[in-house]
Amino acid sequence: MGWLLHGAVSHLAIRRRIYSNDNTMPSGAVIAMHVRAFLASMPSLLPALEHA
Repeated sequence: MGWLLHGAVSHLAIRRRIYSNDNTMPSGAVIAMHVRAFLASMPSLLPALEHA
C-alpha cells in the first residue's frame, strides 16, 4: 500500500522535472491531496488484509 503513495509522488516528480510539465497546481498541494486520499483509503484496505 505504501508503494501506491510512493508511486504517486515519484510520478509527479518525473512529470515535473524530466518532462517539464508546468501544471499550475503547486507540487505541495498535489502531494497533500495524494496523502489525504491514501489515508482516507486505509480503513477500507486494512480489513481486507485480515482475511487474506
